Parts: sequence; structure tokens; C-alpha cells
Amino acid sequence: MALARSSLNWEWTLFSVQCAKRLGHTMHLFHIYKATRFLWLNMEERAQQAEQKRILASELLLTFITQDECLRQHLQAVIAGKLTPSWASKGRVRIFLEKEDQLDRVMSFLASLLEAQGTKCHDQVAFVMDVLLPEATLHAIAGVHAVSLHRATEIYECGLQYDYSEKQLFAHYASKNMSKEAEQKMLTYKEQLQRALESKDFVQML
Repeated sequence: MALARSSLNWEWTLFSVQCAKRLGHTMHLFHIYKATRFLWLNMEERAQQAEQKRILASELLLTFITQDECLRQHLQAVIAGKLTPSWASKGRVRIFLEKEDQLDRVMSFLASLLEAQGTKCHDQVAFVMDVLLPEATLHAIAGVHAVSLHRATEIYECGLQYDYSEKQLFAHYASKNMSKEAEQKMLTYKEQLQRALESKDFVQML
């Protein structure tokens, strides 16, 4: 990470030089460099803060799922077939847990509920992932944020939100580590997608 940051600082230096030459203000080169470097470092800081915020939010959801007694009873009723899950067959399952270890802990907890019920399941992993996980997540969102289940569903459908600074950093690192062949394929795909979106027949098929 330190090496990458050093490389980026050098890139910003070159950018600053180019700006100074174009503007004809060589004497302000240092100030331009400081300004551009500050913007980049500020973006890195914002990205780290956004990630940390999601980790803490994920921890709140994890705690609610594994410790709330009402939710436990609700999930047990779903496993027993006494209640219909809210998200069953409604679409793609969203993962609201930032870290893999957080997801592992939730999945382990949900699997233990299923095993404790003694319910026979053709595919236990699929049932936990496609039924219990979204059900637990929906109710945890509603409980943690003190919103209705309907509003929790809307939040769930939007998925995890990423800050603009994170997207910019990802785009930068991806482009730096992308091979020329991969970059060309990406540009070709982008052009094909653009042409498709401009096609009336394609739009009507959506």
C-alpha cells in the first residue's frame, strides 16, 4: 500500500507539472502539487472511513441476528413451515455483511438453528443462504434502524452502498493493474453496451 501511495504521489507530481506548464504559472507548481496531493489523500481517508462505517453497521446486524430472541423465534417458525419468509423467491440475495468472518458467523448461527429444529432439508446450504439469511437480514435491518419491514425491504433491495471515493480508488487501481488485452476487451464491451442502449429494439426488450 505504501508503494502504491508513493507511485500515486509521483503521478500527482507529474500532473501538477503539466497543469503548471499549461497555465504558465511555474512559481505556483508547489501549491498545485500540494492541492492535488491533498485531494487524493483526502479521498483515501474518506474511503477508509466509509469502509469502517460499513463494518460497524455489519457488526450491529450480526449482533441483532444472533442475539435477538424475537428474531430467533421468527426464524424457527420459518424453519418449521409455520411462517412464510418475507423474501422467498423475490429475487437475488443481497449480502449486507462487510467482512467474510461476519458472514461466516451468521451462516454458522443460522445453520445451527436449522440443525436444532431437526427439519429435513434437501439442500441445507441453499435453504440457509436463500431463505434464512435474507429473512434474518431484513428483520435485523428493521430492528437496528427502527424502520418498518417494508422500508427494510427497500433498503435491502438497494444493497450495500459505497462512497464515491471508494469507486474512484477502485477504478484507479483496477486500471493500473489491468492488462492491455483486458482493457481493450473492457472498451469493446462498453461500446457494445452503448450501441445496445441506443437501439430501440433492445430497450423494448428490457
